[in-house]
Amino acid sequence: MQKAPEFASWFESVLRSLWDEKCDTIGIVARSGNMVYTHYFRCDLAEDKAVLAYHILKDALIDEIGANGREIKAAWENLENQPPQEGDQDDC
Repeated sequence: MQKAPEFASWFESVLRSLWDEKCDTIGIVARSGNMVYTHYFRCDLAEDKAVLAYHILKDALIDEIGANGREIKAAWENLENQPPQEGDQDDC
């Protein structure tokens, strides 16, 4: 940890918040190059891992929308301004 003080500080902060919140399950996902490592504490049910995965996916989606918001909005407005095409579904 001494060789990576930025990581050590971040990790200490994370551990402190997990301790303060009295978390009962913990999942850690890390990447090194092409390898992905997963470690779990008391994630005994598939549901535990699915809930954690959902929140990682949600965070990624929010990041993607934030990074591409202008393009998404422009594409949506362009789509709304197009006349309906044959085979389009009605919003029922």
